[in-house]
Amino acid sequence: MSPKKKRKLHGKPSKNTGGGGWHHATTGVNDQGYVFGVNLFDYKWEYTGRHAAVRDPLYGQTHSASICAVTINGRKHEFAYAEFSNGIYGFYTH
Repeated sequence: MSPKKKRKLHGKPSKNTGGGGWHHATTGVNDQGYVFGVNLFDYKWEYTGRHAAVRDPLYGQTHSASICAVTINGRKHEFAYAEFSNGIYGFYTH
């Protein structure tokens, strides 16, 4: 069995932001996650291969969030997301 590759997290979580400049935008359930005025689940996500340290706004627990991008009306937007529990996702923006 090979050792796990350590993820490089972009930013440390802070008390008032999502961490490293990431701010909690919304918490989505199942296939609902409204950010940038749209439901992100209706768009194709491009995984950047980067991760960010974010803080759950309700319980304060730190999570490693995947950083993704979506193109909405020709404009690319980055967001980070983490699954807080089964089907519950936290979405973060800069």
